[in-house]
Amino acid sequence: MGAEKTTNRGMRGFTLIELLVVISIIALLLAILMPSLQAAKGQAKSVLCSANQKQIGLYCTMFELDNGYLPFRSWTNGRWTFVSMLMGSEEGKMGITIPWTGAPYDLCPDEYNSTNYLEEPGAFKVFSCPANKNKVSIGGPDPNPDGSRVMWDQNLTYGIHQNFLLNSADKWSEISRVKPSKYKNPSRNAFLSCSDRMYSYIDNWRAYYDPFFGWGNMGGFHPKFRNPFLYMDCHVERYKVPVAENPATMPPDGDEILRRIGWLGW
Repeated sequence: MGAEKTTNRGMRGFTLIELLVVISIIALLLAILMPSLQAAKGQAKSVLCSANQKQIGLYCTMFELDNGYLPFRSWTNGRWTFVSMLMGSEEGKMGITIPWTGAPYDLCPDEYNSTNYLEEPGAFKVFSCPANKNKVSIGGPDPNPDGSRVMWDQNLTYGIHQNFLLNSADKWSEISRVKPSKYKNPSRNAFLSCSDRMYSYIDNWRAYYDPFFGWGNMGGFHPKFRNPFLYMDCHVERYKVPVAENPATMPPDGDEILRRIGWLGW
């Protein structure tokens, strides 16, 4: 009789209070660990973004060695991106299409470059910031298997420094072919960074993150708003970008931050 009682006591299940205690402990551990996991995920994306920018820098360096100037983008003549220029005469073959139709289209005139630097498999992937959630594809079926269409100027998540590429007398149409040797200290000249809303360029007057409504501004999707920046000598550094306190307004310390980064003061 006594043995039977002992066996039944040993087989009893958990009480409700015990289950609640265990669930509470698990919930507490998750609450403690989740921020760390999110932070680690954000840091991993920042590292991958830096690697992407270094690869972009290598493509641009190869282009500059062959042509004597860095790739740029155009507003008036086909609205090609600096990525289009890196494809030379094979943009349509590489999947560049006319928006809303999907028809192959060569945007950049061959007089600027006829060599395709992006022939290797997966080359398109490096032009997509892994932390940017605003990725879209404009018009037509996407011909690129990796899903990162790079056509026109509204489909990139990296933007080049716009102002130094254009003639100040006619900002939107006169393009200067930029040679790194033209500048005193290329290693401190930030050439490219993450872009919000898929523009291929970032103007000085939009060189800040606008959490209210960004359009062609700097991206601000990395932890603590610290973006990787690609410099003209092909190295990458991370800095906190200016963050708007009011819609469409550069923060008061914006210019100071941009000079520290190397975006201003060339």
